[in-house]
Amino acid sequence: MAHTSSAIAVQQKQQTKREMEHNEQNIRYRVVLKTQSPGLTKCETWLQQALDRTSPPSSRIAAIENLARECREYQIFQNLRWLVENINDDENVRRALVRVLPNWGDGPELVGSLIRCLSIPGIRDEAVKALDSMAPVTSQREARLLDELARLRAGGWGYIQIAALPKL
Repeated sequence: MAHTSSAIAVQQKQQTKREMEHNEQNIRYRVVLKTQSPGLTKCETWLQQALDRTSPPSSRIAAIENLARECREYQIFQNLRWLVENINDDENVRRALVRVLPNWGDGPELVGSLIRCLSIPGIRDEAVKALDSMAPVTSQREARLLDELARLRAGGWGYIQIAALPKL
């Protein structure tokens, strides 16, 4: 009788252990589902990688270059353009983004972003090269550009100056 009850106890422990292992696998599976996003397009994946400040700068730069080459949708530009002005982000990543911004066209927001880059230390030279690589502006776009440049010279982009102050 003692032998039978110990055999039952061993079976119960084995069953409990299997249930715990099964539960542990389910928990791991649920965690993976929450941290990985299945079904992302390559553009969405690259965008996430480009914006992820915990990723190494080299992989973020590669993601930005991939986006500039293959994913030139306006929404991608909208998500990336603020990265340049984040002075707490890696300067090499920001410089790489400024280099490829002209790939998203020559619209007023893009030109405005590049103009604002002229006042950001460490980024200015890339902004000059990027603006120089773009086609000349004419008519209303020229007037808008000159107006933005005048505001920049007069200090009209105060939020950039505030952003340069650490941890306000």
